[in-house]
Amino acid sequence: MLDAAAMIKLSYDMTPGAPVPEGIPEATVSAYKDISSDGGNVWLLGASSHTGTHIDAPNHMLEEGRDISGFSLEDFLFSAPCIVDVPLDDDGLVLGKDLKPFAKRIAMCDFLLIRTGWSRVRQTDGTRYASHSPGFSRDAARWVCGYPNIRAVGGDFLSFAAPGHVEEGVEAHKIMMRAMPWIQLYEDLYLPGEVADGELGQVLAVPWLFTGADSAPCTVYGIRNGRDASAGRESAK
Repeated sequence: MLDAAAMIKLSYDMTPGAPVPEGIPEATVSAYKDISSDGGNVWLLGASSHTGTHIDAPNHMLEEGRDISGFSLEDFLFSAPCIVDVPLDDDGLVLGKDLKPFAKRIAMCDFLLIRTGWSRVRQTDGTRYASHSPGFSRDAARWVCGYPNIRAVGGDFLSFAAPGHVEEGVEAHKIMMRAMPWIQLYEDLYLPGEVADGELGQVLAVPWLFTGADSAPCTVYGIRNGRDASAGRESAK
C-alpha cells in the first residue's frame, strides 16, 4: 500500500494570478450555481492547455503529433526518474554541455527532471518568473534525443521556450517531438532543492484528459524510495 508520507507534489495548484507565458490565459474560478438558490455549488474552472503546470504533448508543435488523449495511462507513470541540477540566471538556457556531466545517470532514467533553482523565484517573484524564466536550447534538445530511454523531460521553469529566447525554445520543442514521438514535456514544475537525485523512485502525472486537446494541465507526484517515507509530505501552492 502506498504511504502518502512518501509522496511529494511536483506541480503547482491551479491558482488565479499565478505566472503564465505571454499570450496564455491565467486560471479563473467563478461561481455558476450556489447552494442557496440551486441546492448545490457548481463552479466554472477556466484554464488553457498550457496554464500552470502542464504537459506539452507532440501535437502542441506538430500537426501530425500525438495529442494528450493519445497517451495511455501507463505512459504517465515513470519508474526511473532522475534530477539534474543546472543552475541558471535570468533568461538562461540549458545547453548540451550542462547535461553531459550527468550522462551516465541520464542513460538509466525515463523522466529527466531539470532543476534550475527557479521554483524559488516563482514563489517569491512571479513577475520575474514570467518575464525572465530560463528555457531549453536546440543543442540540449539534440543531446537529449540521443537517449531513447527518456520518455519525458521536465523543468522548474515557465516553458522550454524561455521568454527571452522564444524561437530557440520552439525549435527545441520540435526537435524532441520529431525525434521522440512519444515524448512528454513538462513545464512549470515544482522541484525544491531539498529533494535529492535518487530520492524519488517513481513519478506519476495526472493530466486533465480532454479529448482532442493538444496538451493539458496536470498534477505531478513524486514517490520517494522507502528510506525517505518518514520525511513527510511537501507541496507547492
